[in-house]
Amino acid sequence: MIAHQEKRNNMKIHLICPVRGVTDEQQKEIDDYAKSLETQGHTVHNPKYAVDQDDETGYRICWGHLQSMKIANRVDIFWDVTSKGSHFDVGMAFAMNKAIKLVKAYQPDNEGKSYLKVLQEYQKETERCQKILDAYPALIQNVRDEKLIHVKVQNWEKATEARMKERDLLESLEQAANHFNLIDIYKQAINL
Repeated sequence: MIAHQEKRNNMKIHLICPVRGVTDEQQKEIDDYAKSLETQGHTVHNPKYAVDQDDETGYRICWGHLQSMKIANRVDIFWDVTSKGSHFDVGMAFAMNKAIKLVKAYQPDNEGKSYLKVLQEYQKETERCQKILDAYPALIQNVRDEKLIHVKVQNWEKATEARMKERDLLESLEQAANHFNLIDIYKQAINL
């Protein structure tokens, strides 16, 4: 489990935040947050600095964010409902089924449907999936221990059953971790 926690400190995190209409106070908050992640060992894509903002149409900016988001393990969001680029980027994160963390919403929510409510629900789903993924290393270790006990007493039928459980768990883990682009982190966590 220790290796799992250490690898979690080496994630690629893409930030979604206002850029064109950002206030000085907001930019400081975003920059401070990015620096704190980098201090923890993460690689951070901060849009204001990671992509050249001098783009006549915005295409290169969107393309740069797409490339970053493809390899990101998580997308952290400073939600500003007035930021058109943030709407586009949230759509990309949603379409790629990226794990998200809603860091802050700059405006209060409105009644009825809203992107903020979608982000809050999406973050709950991310957290639920993360808990499931976090449980895998212990489950796999328990099955491996069970298998070794059966091998020691030469109960080959039970050892084979335990091996099949282990294989099924490993396959399930790979599918779940691929969902959030975390497969390398979890493979190392369970010493594959």
